[in-house]
Amino acid sequence: MSYKQNNYSFYVFIFGLFIWELSSIINFMSNPNLQLVSILRYFGLGILIISKFLNLNLTIKDRHILVTFILATFFIINNVYFAKDNSFLEVIVLVLCSYGYNLDRIIKDYFWIRVISFSVIILLVLIGIIPNQITVFNSRIRYYMGFGWPSFSSFLLFFVVLYFIWINYNTFSLLWFLLFLVINQYLYKMTDTKMPYYLTIAILLIWLFFTKSRFNFKFNFKWMIFLSLIPILLICLITYLSLNAYKFPNINNILSGRLNYGYIGINTFGIKLFGQPYYESTIPAQYFTIDSGLLRYLLHFGIISTLIMLVLYQRLILKLLKQQNYIRSIVIIFCFLSAFSDPWFLNISFNLFWIVLNELVEDDTATDEIIIKD
Repeated sequence: MSYKQNNYSFYVFIFGLFIWELSSIINFMSNPNLQLVSILRYFGLGILIISKFLNLNLTIKDRHILVTFILATFFIINNVYFAKDNSFLEVIVLVLCSYGYNLDRIIKDYFWIRVISFSVIILLVLIGIIPNQITVFNSRIRYYMGFGWPSFSSFLLFFVVLYFIWINYNTFSLLWFLLFLVINQYLYKMTDTKMPYYLTIAILLIWLFFTKSRFNFKFNFKWMIFLSLIPILLICLITYLSLNAYKFPNINNILSGRLNYGYIGINTFGIKLFGQPYYESTIPAQYFTIDSGLLRYLLHFGIISTLIMLVLYQRLILKLLKQQNYIRSIVIIFCFLSAFSDPWFLNISFNLFWIVLNELVEDDTATDEIIIKD
């Protein structure tokens, strides 16, 4: 991807991203200071918006401006106003403010921000400054690792690995490969969280295979279409399985009862054209949540928003495949695989790959020039 970029505004953007990420990581910790989280979040978002006003010297085709404006307006009205989901406003702000910057550089910097913040929390847990809560259910022992739920640390690692592979899609590092495997194994032992554990191993092996293989891979157009349609197939599959949860008890057990909750969710909210408020409960006697990020998106934001989101990602995956950038296309597909049974796809602080949708509105006349203004 090519860019015109004001260096000063980019540094402001990264600073805002750091402040916003700090609010996110605190929010996922055990007993977070919610007032501090809100202050840091809105301060960070404000800096991100300011950075965009410092970098308005972008050449964007009129049709790109029109399409982006229409989509942003729709998501604000439907996903934020109708669905009452203020968190999706963060997705919109991050995507719009990141346009015109080097997206690879953003993801690389965010990778290091995440690694540092994540490492600090784990270190504080290991030396006893932050308590490591524990939950025991039957014979299943799970440690929280300083976060509000045992699975948080495993999914944080999974997306950190995705960021690293996105940046190093054509270069293999044995050191990082082994380091990620060791940390993944440790977190699995401590948190007993299966899905990110297996996904992390799978994407690392795929990265190894594509970067070290001597074969000249080139998917034909039919395979490209099939791979790009995987997100659509996954959301159809989780909806079908949830609607027929009673027919698939074994799958439901493997997914820890997620199909049952999906069935309840479909009957509670219904599948609507437009967005509607979504609620869940963590009270043991009234526990309810839709873990599948794909199914939750459909029920929360409606059919039209879901179709738009799927088409955007389908086009992104297809574009990457046409460029023979297979690793990056697989990284996006893995985001959807995780969203099949878990909600982190919806959270941009976990899944920063929302900003990569800017690839679809890239200006064909942009250059590699970096403009530095005094």
